[in-house]
Amino acid sequence: MSRIFPSLAAAGAGLLLLVAAGCSSTPAVPREIAGMLWMLETDSLAVPPNTVMPEQPVTLLIDDGKVSGNAGVNRYFGPVRVVPSSGTIEFGVLGVTRMAGPALAFEQHYLEMLESVESYSVTPENRLLFRSGEQVVAEYSLQDGAMQR
Repeated sequence: MSRIFPSLAAAGAGLLLLVAAGCSSTPAVPREIAGMLWMLETDSLAVPPNTVMPEQPVTLLIDDGKVSGNAGVNRYFGPVRVVPSSGTIEFGVLGVTRMAGPALAFEQHYLEMLESVESYSVTPENRLLFRSGEQVVAEYSLQDGAMQR
């Protein structure tokens, strides 16, 4: 009987190590995203075929309850509510400058996507994922030197 307990203890420790190792590869978690400049991976946004892609980076910056960035042609700005503990995010009514450009259809899809976003998470590779329901609707990368504060 005394031989069984050390064996069980060793097996339990091994199982604990396996579980802990599995946790280190958690795909994405909510965390603070404010004060960092994020760039949209344009191929992550669902747009119709033949949509003209923007020539300049599509960016997102959240700070002090406000969001701003470049939507592809125009700059956008407005209120945002981010709750890092739950990974929820809600964009308010966004204002947009009114410049013309070939990527306006892409920009419209981008702004509509922001309206649909309900939650977010950040991967270990510093990818910001926006979700509508369970579906990832956009992916951003953290820019080098992206701290804006």
